[in-house]
Amino acid sequence: MKDAHMALHVRNRLYLVAPLFLGDAFVINALVRRWCTESDEVLLPVLPHNWDTVQALYSDLPNLKLVPYVGDAEEQSFIQANRLDVINFRTIYQLTRINWKGAADDVSVPVNWDRQIYEYFDVPYSRRYQEFRVPTSGYSNVIADTINPQGDFVLCHRYCSNHVGPIGIDLPAWRNSVGAPDLPIIEITTGHSSNLLDWIPLINKAQEIHCVGSSVHCLVDGVDTPAKLFYHSIRQNTLVQVNSRWNKWKWHTVHYDFKI
Repeated sequence: MKDAHMALHVRNRLYLVAPLFLGDAFVINALVRRWCTESDEVLLPVLPHNWDTVQALYSDLPNLKLVPYVGDAEEQSFIQANRLDVINFRTIYQLTRINWKGAADDVSVPVNWDRQIYEYFDVPYSRRYQEFRVPTSGYSNVIADTINPQGDFVLCHRYCSNHVGPIGIDLPAWRNSVGAPDLPIIEITTGHSSNLLDWIPLINKAQEIHCVGSSVHCLVDGVDTPAKLFYHSIRQNTLVQVNSRWNKWKWHTVHYDFKI
């Protein structure tokens, strides 16, 4: 009798015209893994600066191949030259016009963009969490050993793809205003490692983690951590369902009157 978890390969070589932001890579992790069980080979486009992270994320899948993304025209030429099967879901998002308090103009927002991906394929959103995997071989202690925090600490991530520099959240002042204990704050920034997954050892040890809507939020949302989690809802162009039964209602949302 065949293993119930094994699926017949219904495709030969499958190319995913997938969203390219790093947060997307974490959100679609379960879908990519499922397609790998149904295909002889899956090819996934990746922006060069995300390469090391995405490669580590799928280091346990021998039939997944990363392809450098350099442009739409080059991508289409590659698909045609190799006669690949294609699943295209890069531009599926439905946008909603929202007028935030204090904003000069309405903003087009892909509300619940992560759910939209799964619903597009009629796949239960629960799988985003139930089938999310990060291989233990996909990260190292290089950042934890370099920073080497002593005692309790807080992790904070204030960067996103459409904002230059860190978003202006005064986390020490906010924590003081809510009576949180005085703890050292470690900022999650680039430069420590080209593999974002190398932050996982510190994600697993932090007492608190504070995120804006970002790739780090998408990663932390998928992994198990004993830390107390805070989602800072400050971005104009991101509106997500922060909590559900599938992520065990684990985020505390910090609301802001004005969005950036």
